[in-house]
Amino acid sequence: MTKDIISNANTKHSVVQLVKYTDIPIRTFKNAQEAGRWVVTAGLSKAKPGTCASRIYSICDSDKCFEHVGYGYSWKFSGRSID
Repeated sequence: MTKDIISNANTKHSVVQLVKYTDIPIRTFKNAQEAGRWVVTAGLSKAKPGTCASRIYSICDSDKCFEHVGYGYSWKFSGRSID
């Protein structure tokens, strides 16, 4: 039950993958977990999907523009600017 609650809470933060250092969207993921799975599937990291998801979440949650980059892309929560 607890995992379901956490999963549902994380879903409210959709993640947008962007062209590096821009606000030009490439694709949107339901949450950081989905984005992390994509990173591993795309061969951009050999880490576990959960590790990639944690990094993407941290990137999106950062207030510093230069930290919005990971795995060759910029990342943000939907509705936020990377500026």
